Amino acid sequence: MLTLPARTTSTAHKSRRFSWSLLAFRFFAALVAALFIILFEEWRKMMLPWTGYPEVDSSEFGWPRHHELFLVPDTAAALFQFALGVAALILVIRPLGRSAVVSWLVGGLLMISWAGMFTAHFAGTSLVETTLLGVVMTVVLCVPLVLLHPHRTAIIGGGLPGKGAGPGNLLRLEVLVIGLAGLGLAVGSIIWRASGGVFENPLEDSVLSLVMFGLVLALGALLCWLGREGWKTLAYILNGIVAFALIALLTIAMS
Repeated sequence: MLTLPARTTSTAHKSRRFSWSLLAFRFFAALVAALFIILFEEWRKMMLPWTGYPEVDSSEFGWPRHHELFLVPDTAAALFQFALGVAALILVIRPLGRSAVVSWLVGGLLMISWAGMFTAHFAGTSLVETTLLGVVMTVVLCVPLVLLHPHRTAIIGGGLPGKGAGPGNLLRLEVLVIGLAGLGLAVGSIIWRASGGVFENPLEDSVLSLVMFGLVLALGALLCWLGREGWKTLAYILNGIVAFALIALLTIAMS
């Protein structure tokens, strides 16, 4: 009777585990993409500068909300969440060789997961409920994307080092500008709110959208500047975000 060497059998088992792990990773990445692109329709919300707000009941905010005052933060929130959905979709198609994109995606999801704690502070809602929601989102969306990826340890640290040449001097300068702009937006928004700035009402949490938008840009720019694996894909995503944001901001300013 022909028997396979122990090394061959072990390799086959590892290969099967690797395949099932990637399949499960793709499932959770597809889940994230479906949430942002299909369920939440962020692609529709990011078009607000051109389409305007639909007629909706604003009572859920706790006051009669004048939506036009929130065009900038609402568009920013929709834009970076749509970008996370696009990143997740890319990882569904090609999950390997893009560990920096996985790290960026997980970082963005963690920001969204725990932003509810600050919402509770602003709006005076239950901190327990928002904390539980953050835990659930972290466990359901973030943890699987890390643990199911073959390079889970590297992802926690921002991804594997890139195999080829890193970004050139011009691109390094560009991502540096994007990163500093994002960090400046986040810090500036925090200072503005801490000094009493509001769009309409002290109960609003819209400043969080600007803070997260800035931090997402800063994180992506850092990973690109370091030349982590998949930095080119991430650079395309960041440039798309910035280009759309500038066009949207110009449209809002002229309207």
